[in-house]
Amino acid sequence: MLSMYLPNLYTWFPEDTPEYIGTAGVFFAGGLVLLSLFCLYKRQFALTDEILLTLALFYALFVPFVLPHMHERYYYPADILSVAYGFYFPEKFYVPVLTVLSSTYVVCHNLFQTDFLSVQFLSLVMLFVVVAVARHLYLQIKAEGPGRLYVQV
Repeated sequence: MLSMYLPNLYTWFPEDTPEYIGTAGVFFAGGLVLLSLFCLYKRQFALTDEILLTLALFYALFVPFVLPHMHERYYYPADILSVAYGFYFPEKFYVPVLTVLSSTYVVCHNLFQTDFLSVQFLSLVMLFVVVAVARHLYLQIKAEGPGRLYVQV
């Protein structure tokens, strides 16, 4: 199974998908992560607390979203970081609400065999959250302006 009932990119593939698609998905995910890291490297910016929290949340959401063979537990760090993100950026309250509700539904599905939402619908919800956090990260880096990458201690 490419998706172990985690709402990610691979929920759209049928259950009898060949194994080589999963292997290709791992390389695809690795390439996307390396590409995103390269883009961050090329864009010099100050590493503020806001940007650091947004980066952590972005990668906690992005990596399980693009990797195959992920279980629901791989969104636990994203759940915790999204709540911190929601307190840090109250105008983005929908990010922790959607992230935690999606994860909670998936856990309840596995524990209690509930099935009133489609995992494909939840994957679209999580895609929206990943894009919203990525957009917010981009706007933060853009507003920070060119500078040197540094960490304030």
